[in-house]
Amino acid sequence: PSGKETTEFFSSIQNKLHYAITGHSAAELMMMRADASAPNMGLTSWVGDRIHASDITVAKNYLNEEEISDFNRLTSLCLDFVEDQAKNRREIFLHEWEDKLNELLRLMGRRVLKGKGNRSMKQAREHVREQYRFYEEHRRLLAEHQAEQDYVKELEQDIKKLENRKGRK
Repeated sequence: PSGKETTEFFSSIQNKLHYAITGHSAAELMMMRADASAPNMGLTSWVGDRIHASDITVAKNYLNEEEISDFNRLTSLCLDFVEDQAKNRREIFLHEWEDKLNELLRLMGRRVLKGKGNRSMKQAREHVREQYRFYEEHRRLLAEHQAEQDYVKELEQDIKKLENRKGRK
C-alpha cells in the first residue's frame, strides 16, 4: 500500500477527479484557492474546530459543497466499477485503471486530465504553507487584540465597581 507505484497511482486518480470536477489539477486548485486573506484561508472543510497545517495540503479541503458532492459521486462510481470488475473476476492492473477512469470520465462528459497539470505538488505545498504562515500570524494578532479588548473591558468594569463603592460611602 505504501509503495511508490501505489502512492503515485492514487495521487494520479485524485488529480484526475479534481480536474474532472474543477478543470484544475489538485496542485493548481490549492494554489488558486489558498488565500491567507480569505475566510478560513479558502478552505471549506478541516478537522476540528480550527485550521491546522495538516488541513492545508489536502486539495479536497478547498472544494465547495457542490464540488464535494460531485467528487464523492465520481469516487463512488469508480469504486462501483472496481467492485463490478472484481465480482466478475476481471483483473485490472494499476496501469490499466487510469485508462478505464479516463474512459469513464469521457463517457460522463467530464474533462480528462492529460499529464499531471501545470503545477507540481511541491509548488502547491510551498504556496499553501506560505499562505498559512500569513493566516496564522493574522489569527494570532486578532486573538491578541481581542484579549486586549477583553482586558480593557474588565478594567472598566472594575473602575465602575470602585466608583459605585465610593459613591455609597
